[in-house]
Amino acid sequence: MTENGGQLFALGLIEQLRLECRELWGTSSTLYHRVDALLRELANPNLHDIPTRLPFRVELYPQIICE
Repeated sequence: MTENGGQLFALGLIEQLRLECRELWGTSSTLYHRVDALLRELANPNLHDIPTRLPFRVELYPQIICE
């Protein structure tokens, strides 16, 4: 490889690295905002109630302790 060929090759690698880093930043930034939105939704005190007309029922009985 000539000196100019080596420099052009190195510049090409740097350009590819820059493009990969830009894509990685976009992906991590998008993921951050998606996770943040979900966490904010969970922190919302006005979450939907659990439906009461389900095909099953949960009953809680007091625990009796015999000693």
